[in-house]
Amino acid sequence: MKLAESGFFSGFQLGVLLENARQIKGWTATDAAVRIGVGEKHIKSIETGDYREFGNEVEILKIKLRIYAKKLDMNNDTIYSLIDATLAELENP
Repeated sequence: MKLAESGFFSGFQLGVLLENARQIKGWTATDAAVRIGVGEKHIKSIETGDYREFGNEVEILKIKLRIYAKKLDMNNDTIYSLIDATLAELENP
């Protein structure tokens, strides 16, 4: 299963939450990329729910999503549950 083939709605919902939190902090996508150690295109990918930039690396995507949420001070069970649900949709359409 390719990451971009399913899970769009949850991925989009998660991306909107992360993008809003980033904007509230006053960070650009470039700022966020530097803070979590990815390219700006990966931030855009995360925030739009289009995970093709991550290939089929679900575990790497999960780690990056959790790091991003933590850097945005969103490290709580609710956001982690949404991350897990999004990735579960990708793995089990």
